[in-house]
Amino acid sequence: MGTDRVKEWLKSYQGLKFEYDTWADRLELRENAQYLPAIPDSDGSKHTPGRSDRMANATLRRMEFEDETAEEIAEIKAKMKAIETAIKALPDPMHRGVLIQRYIVGFDGYNLKPWKPVAMQLYRDDGDAAYKRVQNLHRSALESLEEITDEENNLLLR
Repeated sequence: MGTDRVKEWLKSYQGLKFEYDTWADRLELRENAQYLPAIPDSDGSKHTPGRSDRMANATLRRMEFEDETAEEIAEIKAKMKAIETAIKALPDPMHRGVLIQRYIVGFDGYNLKPWKPVAMQLYRDDGDAAYKRVQNLHRSALESLEEITDEENNLLLR
């Protein structure tokens, strides 16, 4: 039961990465808007806002967005860092390797890397024997990770 908890925790990394990238994309759009803001339709008056007014407004909107989302982004980054730190704490480099390849590196966007590419990365072979070895290595890595994390997935001090 314990390794299932650890596995689900590790699986959350790709979703967190997607969420973080989405926030970063939204922030980038706001940053771009401050340099290339849309030109508003003229209201017919002699004074229409100048480029500096539009830039200032776009900068204020970006800064407000940063303030509104800073806590959420920091929380996402902290969760990702906790997973990375726990994996790095594993003493066996092959355990680290299988978990990094499967959960951190991912595959084709924000998906878990399939087992055959993980086997190819670790053993330069994706045959049945390598597939079984990578499955056994993964199970052992989950057990090791379970030993160094508590129920809330905090890294236990040794």
